This record gives sequence, structure tokens and C-alpha cells, in this order.
Amino acid sequence: MGRCIRFMRRNFWILAAVFILAALVGMIWFKSANLNKKISAGDKKLKALKEKTNDEKDRSKEISELKEKMKSDDYKEQIAKDQLGLIRDGEIIFKKSDKKDKTGSDAENAIVPEEVEPEDSDSDLQGGDDMTDTGEADTDTETDNN
Repeated sequence: MGRCIRFMRRNFWILAAVFILAALVGMIWFKSANLNKKISAGDKKLKALKEKTNDEKDRSKEISELKEKMKSDDYKEQIAKDQLGLIRDGEIIFKKSDKKDKTGSDAENAIVPEEVEPEDSDSDLQGGDDMTDTGEADTDTETDNN
């Protein structure tokens, strides 16, 4: 036992340095594991933000394309027909009929032309388009654009 005490007295500073070094290594290992978790969470967040940025860029591109499309006369005419029920002079509107034919079967799919008389030029759209109000804003209405 005396040898052990003499060894410890001579090498006290060495043993203290080894103990402190072991404690520092343990703390660094613990902190690095914690930092790795934070880095991983940050990487996931960064990836999600990049995906969101790409989605927003795509959405912005679609909005720009739609904005350009909305400036066209064809788009304006289609909206006037679909939402406002306007037609050009001389166009014929075809609507589905709810009437039964003479045989008694349903004629739901039968298409019946509706006659539309042209009105005065007061009902024309701006820009000189020859559109007439049908009085209905039926979205199921199909038009013949001949």
C-alpha cells in the first residue's frame, strides 16, 4: 500500500490531468451529439424551405401565365359566354332537354337548339365584339363557334 501512495504523490498532477482530459472528452462528445441533432433538424428545415420556395416559384410562373392569358380577347370572350351568358350574333345555343320523347323514354341527352334573335348594337361588348345576352348564365351551355 505504501508503494501506491508514493506513486500517487509523484504522479498526482499527471493523474489530475488525465481525469480533467477524460472529463473534457466526455463533454465534447456529449455536445457534439447534441449539435449533430441540431444540424440534422436545420438540414430538414432547409430542405422544406427550398421545396416551398420552388413551389412558390412554380405558382408565380403559373400566375404570370394566367395573367397573360387573361389579356387575350379569346379568354375575355369565353368568360363572357360562360359566366355572363353572352353570345355572338348568329350563334346557335344547344341545351340539354328535360322533355320525354314520344316513346316515353327520357331524352336527357337530347340537344335542342334555342333560337336567339339578335338585339340592337347597345348589347354588344366593348371593343366591337358582336355578343348578345341570352338572359341566362348557364355554365352547362355549349356553343357552336362556326
